[in-house]
Amino acid sequence: MSGAELFVRSENGDLILTARTGIDGTFEFEVPAGTYLLEPQPAEGLMGTAEAVEFEVVADDVELAPLHYDTGIR
Repeated sequence: MSGAELFVRSENGDLILTARTGIDGTFEFEVPAGTYLLEPQPAEGLMGTAEAVEFEVVADDVELAPLHYDTGIR
């Protein structure tokens, strides 16, 4: 999903940053070690929004957070 807006929230719910997926649907950002919530935002033209994903960052560790948007195509 290209151009999807993503919110990253701290463990206590504060908005830390926003990111947007690239043309190939990938995204990246840097945050300090801790627990976060990745919150996809509604995307125009899609039936549903991907579910929020909790993730943890540990020093020198890469965390993958796959998101699944519903295109409505069946």
